[in-house]
Amino acid sequence: MRTERSRLMVYAAIAAIIAVVANLIAASVLLKTTSHSWLIFSALGVGASLLAAYVTLIASQKQSLGASETKVRVFLSYAREDEERVDALYKRLQAEGF
Repeated sequence: MRTERSRLMVYAAIAAIIAVVANLIAASVLLKTTSHSWLIFSALGVGASLLAAYVTLIASQKQSLGASETKVRVFLSYAREDEERVDALYKRLQAEGF
């Protein structure tokens, strides 16, 4: 799970770098010419930014899913006269995955 999340974060970083470079190119083209070719680079930058955000969201969801897979531990404290009831509760909790 962790290596998949790490790989997704690398993809997100690459997409973010592409977004920055594309927007820098768009700004450079816009300043140097009167053509509208800067729109292509700007659109590429926006798309890459959205891709980076989406991949980051997927990676964070995978992290939260991995965290929910850890087994919850429960401590039962009881008096001796309640031992039978607590034993039944213990078995039920154990069957539920605690």
